[in-house]
Amino acid sequence: MSDIHSTALVETGAQLGPDVQVGPFAIIEAGAELGPGCVVEPHARIYGCVRLGARNVIGTGAVLGGPAQHRDGSRPGGLVVIGDGNTFGEYSTVHRPAKGDATRLGHRNWLMAYSHVGHDCMIGNGNVFANGVQLGGHVVVGDGANLGGLAGVHQFVRIGDLAMIGALSVAVWDVPPYAAVEGRPARIHSLNLVGLKRASIAPNVIRELHTMLRAYRQQELAPLSREGQRLLEFLRATGKRGITPWCREG
Repeated sequence: MSDIHSTALVETGAQLGPDVQVGPFAIIEAGAELGPGCVVEPHARIYGCVRLGARNVIGTGAVLGGPAQHRDGSRPGGLVVIGDGNTFGEYSTVHRPAKGDATRLGHRNWLMAYSHVGHDCMIGNGNVFANGVQLGGHVVVGDGANLGGLAGVHQFVRIGDLAMIGALSVAVWDVPPYAAVEGRPARIHSLNLVGLKRASIAPNVIRELHTMLRAYRQQELAPLSREGQRLLEFLRATGKRGITPWCREG
């Protein structure tokens, strides 16, 4: 049974699964769908275009599904589709699409306070966006990436699996999987060794990834590991933004 505070506004036509909790002065618009066990904290707003899975936590003042910050406005009928077990910190925001069908987030992502996911972004699973992280429109993030506080990501940039972006950095080029980048603009400083070890990546695979990342312009690379193949595919698929270069010290 859902627990809805008497001051909350849940419009007719909103669909709430079992055990949903809605705090004081929260707003859930008609058409919104919340899966089982979701928690909506005070003053949060969920627009009607939002589709939430199970056990998501929407923090105080967070806004999901707001209009795209785009000159052409939001796409009619566009959705914000969110998986299970995500946490949206205080006053974080996720915007609906301007061009595609949906802005999408997977499972178990953690968006800390004041972080922003722009229109048409595609976010994978298990990512951490620290306080104040800002993603422009059409950004793609893989799985297990870690973005430090107040980091910014230019529109259309891709961020690969287990990548790390340092606090206060600005990513203007694609960030390869497993790389640690920092600076304004951000440049590659090393592999994300902490993330790789936490993910139980074997030492020989880490050495292979380092070799590949240092020689990514060489198309004859033949990786042996699954992770190496994933890195090579990412590098070859880079679009107009290009790949983040190494810092001079690297």
